[in-house]
Formats: sequence, structure tokens, C-alpha cells
Amino acid sequence: MTRSDPPVENVIKIMLGLVFFPMHLASRLVPKRPNLWLFGGWQGRLYTDNSRALFEYVSRNKIGVRAVWLTRDAAVCRMIRSQGLEAHLFYSFAGIWLSAVAGVLIECSSRLDLPLTAYLFSRRGLKVQLWHGTSLKKYNLKSGPWHVRALRFVFLVYLGREYDLVFTNSAKNVELFKRKERFNIEPDRIKVLGHPRNDELLRAPKTSFMSDRGRGERLVLYMPTWRVYPHDLFAAHGFDQSVMERFLRERGARLFIKLHPRTRQRAGSPRRSEFIDLIPDQVDAARLLPYFDILLTDYSNAYFDFLLLDRPIIFTAFDLQEYDRKQGFNYDYGSVTAGPKAGDWPQVLALLDELMSGSDRYAADRARLKAEFNDHQDDRNCARIADHLCRVVGCPGLTAAHPLSAEGRYE
Repeated sequence: MTRSDPPVENVIKIMLGLVFFPMHLASRLVPKRPNLWLFGGWQGRLYTDNSRALFEYVSRNKIGVRAVWLTRDAAVCRMIRSQGLEAHLFYSFAGIWLSAVAGVLIECSSRLDLPLTAYLFSRRGLKVQLWHGTSLKKYNLKSGPWHVRALRFVFLVYLGREYDLVFTNSAKNVELFKRKERFNIEPDRIKVLGHPRNDELLRAPKTSFMSDRGRGERLVLYMPTWRVYPHDLFAAHGFDQSVMERFLRERGARLFIKLHPRTRQRAGSPRRSEFIDLIPDQVDAARLLPYFDILLTDYSNAYFDFLLLDRPIIFTAFDLQEYDRKQGFNYDYGSVTAGPKAGDWPQVLALLDELMSGSDRYAADRARLKAEFNDHQDDRNCARIADHLCRVVGCPGLTAAHPLSAEGRYE
């Protein structure tokens, strides 16, 4: 409790403390295993993002850690197991037991990434938030549906803190993450060691993943973010399927569309065709970026990752004023976006034509912002984070075989 807490909130905290006392006691009696790390992502439904990248790294490198992915989706569980990795359902017997004894809990979105039992019976476990990128747009953990806000409040009362460690890729994010409306955490618990998903971004050769679809053509990815308000991204802004297909055919290009998992398709949205492909929600966006020549996006944090590739970006900020009014930005949008801004789809085609004709006016801006928002530009993010966690919880880890240099790179 803090002095700023209102009296009613203090009373609720005291009552919840009494209710949780048996669980507090049980949590202390159950021995924790520091080398058992639980991973989850996106409310337990998707196998994606920074959690997935770090999970696969820890699973496939012998660092003395047992890595387990927990999910609420049986299909996701089967898919992970088919890769020879360990996965269990949230509330299976194994899922509940592992939740009780795990020493480290790793998320990339919210508390809902892992089952409630992971927090109820592993109160003393290390709570780790990888997050899912540099936040261009504002994100307030105190907002959202009432039941989500209530659950967060209960978690705070029971656990006594938001997280023990938060990892990010830029010192600029430290100021954002320490705020009360975000993670409300001391700056020294926010570690600038990189995003795990960016290791694959920098290692992936531009072959194979899209070869069966791309056939050597120039590949364009449209990846808009989610909005808190209903909005038509296509027809309302002049999208014409026949015009787009003719443009792509004439320029030897293909357009791939990856909508945010929470975005609903509307009438007039693009259809799959010879020149347009729709990428399903289950595909990890982090694995897509290396295979594309041009990114079309609006306010997605994937833009900061794409900067590492030094490839052109067109910003489809069709509803910029409305978005700024209803959601807002952490940074001045015009200053931190290295690319031309399109007001509608006809402008997108004109800007694409300019890029495909060899005119790239934003290379210097991309280089400047890449350095500003990516403190680490190598493929050692997973290694740095895994090593740091091993040091904190006392696992054998990587340090013996791969000592860290002063710059944080492996020698």
C-alpha cells in the first residue's frame, strides 16, 4: 500500500490479504525450481513473439534450464510438441504442477499469457515481462475492460509487484516502462538487452519461407496495428482490388496482408488472389519481416524491428488524427517515422511506384532512428537475456562456456 492509495482501496487490499494468506503460506512451502522456466504469450492462444523466440533458444541450447510452454489451445500444444519441444495445456495436471514449482515465469503481453495457477502457487517465482516491441502508441495497463483491470488489481495485491524484470531493446523505453500506468517498476529492473525475436530477423536468409509464394518477385507486406475503435482500413480509404492487382502485375510484385489478431475483416476487404495473399493470425509476424522488400504499416511497433533491415517503409496513417485523439502516441509521430505518409490507398500506390523505380529518400532517417531505438543491433538478444536470467536465479547458464564481454556480446 502507498500513501496515495484511497481509503477504500486500502480496505480492499487488507481483505484480499486475509483471503490470500493460505496461498501465501502454500507458496512458501512448495520448493521452487530455478531451472524450470515457464513461457506463454498472447493470452495463451498464440505461439508467437518474444516469448516464443526465447523459449526456442533456451530449449535448444544446453544451459541447464527446462523450458516449458503453456497454452490454452490444444492445436498450439500439439504443434510445439511436434517440434520436439515441451508444451502443456494451462489447466492440465502437468500445467498446474509445473506452475506450482516453476522458478521463472516469462510473458510478452499480459498476466493472461500464463494460467492463474502460475501466479497463485508460484508467488516467489521470478516474474519476467519481455513485452512485444517498442511502443509507438500509448498503452495503459490501467485501461481496458473492467474484469481485466480488476484481475490486475488482485494480482498486484497478491504478488506485491508488477514484475521483477522487464526487458527491452532501447534505453528510450525505460522512461516509458517505469511509469505507473505501465509496469510501475524501478528503472534498475528494466534491462536493455534486446528483443529475442530480432535474432531471427537478422539471421534469416531471404529464401525458403516465401519462396513458394514469392517466386522471385518484389514482396510487399501490409501489417497495420489494432485500434481501440472500429475502423475500415480498406474500402473507406480507396482500396480497389482490381487496381491493386493490375499495379502489382505490372511491377512484378505481390502484396501480403497480415492484420492484427484482434482486427475483424469488413466488407470490401481484400480477397486472396494471384497477387494478394492473406496471412493467418497463427503466423508469427516476427518471422515474416526478413522476407519482405517493403513494409506498409501505420502505428505498429513492428516498424522499429524492420528498421534493423534498412529497407523502405511507407506509413499508411489514414486515420492519424483520429488515432492520436483516441489512443495517442508516446513519441511525436512525424519525428520517429522514417518514411513517406500516405493518406489513402491511391497515395500508397504512388509511393510504391516511386520506391520500385529506385527512389529511396529516407535511408538516412532510417539509419538515425535504427540507432536511436535499437541499442543492440546483433543477433545475441536471446543469449544476453538467458544469461542474465541464469545469473539472477542461480542456474549454471551460459557464462561458463560463453563469457560476456564488457559490451554485452559473446566472445
